[in-house]
Amino acid sequence: HYKFEAAFCNGASGWEKGNVENKVGYERRNMFVPVPTILDFSQFNQDLFEACNQDAQRDHYVKMVPIESLFQEDLDHMLSLNETPYEIFLIEPRKTDNYAKVTFDKNLYSSSPKYAQENVYIKASSDKVCILNQSYEIIMEHPRLYGNGLESMNWLPYIDLMSRRPGAMKYTTFYQKLPDNWQKYLGSQNTDGKRKGLTSLYTMLQKHDMRTAEDALAFAVSNGV
Repeated sequence: HYKFEAAFCNGASGWEKGNVENKVGYERRNMFVPVPTILDFSQFNQDLFEACNQDAQRDHYVKMVPIESLFQEDLDHMLSLNETPYEIFLIEPRKTDNYAKVTFDKNLYSSSPKYAQENVYIKASSDKVCILNQSYEIIMEHPRLYGNGLESMNWLPYIDLMSRRPGAMKYTTFYQKLPDNWQKYLGSQNTDGKRKGLTSLYTMLQKHDMRTAEDALAFAVSNGV
């Protein structure tokens, strides 16, 4: 894919590639001490990339010119990278449950209510889990969860459906999954009030998570708004 051929050394034979082993030690000492806490791999990798760029401004230990300058000289002799990235992922068929959710690697992921009890595909990489329809189009994308019994829930398609049928909202299965204060608030409103409340919730969830929306409603109610 990237137009180069791999040549592997023997396993457990570090002396065959001493320069590489030394570079691994340098990166470990300078980039991973103290051991970092990683909450977001994408952000951590971006920060690590920036740190390496900064490190490349120092002079090479033999040639005494910036490493970045030597790298740019190398680039002039290289072929262009393939503009299409090489994706590494797993695809597996699944059937959604009554809530239009699917289980992958012992964790639960939401899709869209119209796909309840439907056949879908899971496309999983190291950091993402996408749910695809039968035409391999993305229904929903989630950050991949690592653990057991965790759940990633994107409420937007569910709230959008409820806002179009607020009168039937309380009989839907996903209404019962809303936080208690949102259930109580929406249950106390007439049809127009339900629609306005759901529209507000939908707007909040476009930028924030359900916990933030739950706190926002509690704050508003406690201040008589």
